[in-house]
Amino acid sequence: MGRKGEPVCSDAWVEIKNISEKTVKDLNAILIELEEFQTCVLPVDQNKQVEEWLKRDVILDKSVFKMHPSIMKYITGYKDRDDKKQVVKVYLHGDDKKAENFFKECCKISTDTYFEFVNVERSKGKKQEVEELKQRESKAPAVDNSTRKQLKRIIQEYGDKIYARHSNVVGIRIGKARRVGDTIQEHPCLVLYCLDKFLVPFGEKPLPEAIAGWPCDIREDFVRFGICPNRCPASRQNLPDPGCSIGIPSDESSGSVGFLIESKDPLHTFEFGFLTASHVAVKRFEQLYHDEKLLSMHYLKLNDHFIVHPSWIDNGRNDHRIGKVVESFCGNYGLNKIGLDFAVIASSYCRNGAGKETLKVAKEDDLIIEKDIVTKTGRTTGTTYGYLMDDSLTVKVDRSFLSRGYFAFFNCYAIEDIPDDQPFFLEGDSGSGVYVMENGKPSKPLGIAFAYLDSQTAVCNIGMIVDKLDLQIIRYLENKESLETFEELKISDEKMEEKSQEPMEES
Repeated sequence: MGRKGEPVCSDAWVEIKNISEKTVKDLNAILIELEEFQTCVLPVDQNKQVEEWLKRDVILDKSVFKMHPSIMKYITGYKDRDDKKQVVKVYLHGDDKKAENFFKECCKISTDTYFEFVNVERSKGKKQEVEELKQRESKAPAVDNSTRKQLKRIIQEYGDKIYARHSNVVGIRIGKARRVGDTIQEHPCLVLYCLDKFLVPFGEKPLPEAIAGWPCDIREDFVRFGICPNRCPASRQNLPDPGCSIGIPSDESSGSVGFLIESKDPLHTFEFGFLTASHVAVKRFEQLYHDEKLLSMHYLKLNDHFIVHPSWIDNGRNDHRIGKVVESFCGNYGLNKIGLDFAVIASSYCRNGAGKETLKVAKEDDLIIEKDIVTKTGRTTGTTYGYLMDDSLTVKVDRSFLSRGYFAFFNCYAIEDIPDDQPFFLEGDSGSGVYVMENGKPSKPLGIAFAYLDSQTAVCNIGMIVDKLDLQIIRYLENKESLETFEELKISDEKMEEKSQEPMEES
């Protein structure tokens, strides 16, 4: 070919080289996918799989945990995939050296196993890398509605599979930033909350780096229901206010009064009452979850589910009944899998002559995700404030040691603690009603707070509850007049302590 043709050949060679390099990259990518697919379809060695699963049962008799209730949960697995370092990680409520020693003595494991004990209360301390990610995520652009709806569908479709395959995972939500190596990238992602980022439980695979093509950001956290013993600041024993202590007769756990309600249907068996969480009010609420039924359609309806105020433990181990449960549900309701944990309490007493107003439940169009400020009043933390961060949070709460399994709740609101402020929600606040703030004061009811992570609270949407059960949420004017604005903030700890010591009056 002549000189005039040389440039043409040179250009063609470059083009062929680029195409070939791209083909090699594409083939490598296909090879990786085929290898991953092969690992998924290869027949499992059943004996080896069973052997791995049996390694989890480091304590055969789970009933021994009744002697040390501070032991909340433990997980077992490999910490380092190469060295196969075996680890038992135990989560404790507070510092309890006796419980730690007891656990080690009862364990049936090899001598080279490493123990790690975690005080879940102390672990709430803010880590620099966690705070850095939070700051970047709070400033990242909002996720557009189309992407948010797509990610919500993915969580709903894959959530149960993730929980079933990865016992380490305790929550999933939509995120706006994720950590990649030493950098933070701002883009929509799926946040997987797990107990330990580096521990792979026996018989399981590592956590996924992506779900349905969307990248995952793995973060550590711990989820639990919010019930525990404490005192109640109520002034009238027969008429509890939102945030008051309630419980089941002769039961050591306690929760909070949520929204005050009235029935719109004159044929209802009750006129007045309040909402709270199912796990606060129904002794065997796990049966409702397992059978996916309302209390009114379940055999448990044959029992009386009385409610006491204050809770038995808060009232000097005395029971003062103020009502009973007439409806309840715990689980995911309908085809859209709306996570619900609620109980309707019919009051044995009424507020004669009390002025009141009816409140409308917040709708999806009323909310501004990541900007709205919300508030709640609970028996442990009192009145607190937080940010509405998400409407697609899913959480997994483990059952007790004596019964395997877990409770998973989908499509919940996520409330983020306000930095440098007190926690929005703690043990004992389960059942409290969460309001959206308008003009500095509580306005529209949002949902019932029932579980919490490190700095987030899970709240179930009560819109469906109110509509389906023909209820209306009310606020008595005596309560409204005492409301403080967000700017005025809360009563001091000293005043709350003084109020808690005042005697209750019968009414």
